[in-house]
Amino acid sequence: MHLVIGAAEYAGRYAIAELSNHFPVRGVELSEDLETAMAGVETVYMAAELHSPLLRLSAAPGPDPRLVKLVRLAEAAGVRRLVHLSTAQVLGPAPRSPLFEESPIKPYHAYEKLHARDEQWLLGQRGIETVTLRPAQGFGPGEALAERLLSELSAGRTLLLGGGRAQRSFLAGPDLGRAFLAAGQRGRSGHAYLLGGFTACWRDLFKIVVDAIRLPVRFVDVPYDIAYLRAAFGEWRTPVGRERWPNRYAMDVLGRSHLFEDGLSRRELTWSPTIGSLDEARGELVEWAQGARSSRPEKPSEPVPETESLRGPEATSAPPAP
Repeated sequence: MHLVIGAAEYAGRYAIAELSNHFPVRGVELSEDLETAMAGVETVYMAAELHSPLLRLSAAPGPDPRLVKLVRLAEAAGVRRLVHLSTAQVLGPAPRSPLFEESPIKPYHAYEKLHARDEQWLLGQRGIETVTLRPAQGFGPGEALAERLLSELSAGRTLLLGGGRAQRSFLAGPDLGRAFLAAGQRGRSGHAYLLGGFTACWRDLFKIVVDAIRLPVRFVDVPYDIAYLRAAFGEWRTPVGRERWPNRYAMDVLGRSHLFEDGLSRRELTWSPTIGSLDEARGELVEWAQGARSSRPEKPSEPVPETESLRGPEATSAPPAP
């Protein structure tokens, strides 16, 4: 038996979809009775997002207590292996050249620091095998940052820092699910695997989504430096634990290049992405966008608390798709 924790979340849904093709799988949430759920389980896949990139987080010392509890319960239940979801962002900024698996961890934002501390704590555990996944930027239903960007698009506006042309590594959800399977079967205990996916930019991704939802969208080009400073000021005014949009982390994800070279992961896991471009991911993007539009109430959008829109002099309007 295999257990996926965070079954209703972005990564968890893809993990279950892939694992269920090979093993009996049980899906639960962090809030459920994990001690009972782990009975007779061989491998646990921790797919829940412990740290939200949209919250103003305190980078308190030590690992997340929920992760500590999970590991202790798994050890007591005789679980052989834990596959843990982290993020490629723990490697820090990469504005000029790709990052590699062997690149040192250099977290900058609180979101990255908290993930890095969880990873470091897991390395010291000896009662259970641990394998960590560091995926590139995801997109689709349930992915926190992508969902917020989609809500901006659905409201007819979005930010394009520097024109949205910064190159970034993206990883499609089905390929993340396949990586969970590979890590559970072939991952080296104590190792973190970088999952790079394909290279694209936000502007091209937005264009596919705009065509799908058939709405007039105003693309707002804003200089990165101005956007970052305004986000930093707004974040400073936001209490810890409250959501902040846009925040500094989001500005870096939207406005700076971030590329990865994951050759070692592909060789050791005998895994590689099956979706290698935005065109190949078009079906998933369209389904996601259309689903979000159909669930959106037919009324003017309400202002979101702790959110401010950035406007610039180079704003342009994109006509509705035919």
